[in-house]
Amino acid sequence: MRIDRLFIGLGKAVAVCMLLLWSLVPIAFVVISSFKPGREIFAVPPRHLFTPTLEHYAALWSRWGCSLTGS
Repeated sequence: MRIDRLFIGLGKAVAVCMLLLWSLVPIAFVVISSFKPGREIFAVPPRHLFTPTLEHYAALWSRWGCSLTGS
């Protein structure tokens, strides 16, 4: 009976970990891609090593800065 509980608990832990990976990997991919230069976002094959840039955030701030600050 104790072994059954152990396997059930282990199965639940594995299921939760798989669900977290399923949910967080796409979010992490989007966040990491936001720091890539424009051409490298859609590069084939994808480049995993790149020089981070804040170019996209600067463009966002220059276009929507007053909306983001609430004034």
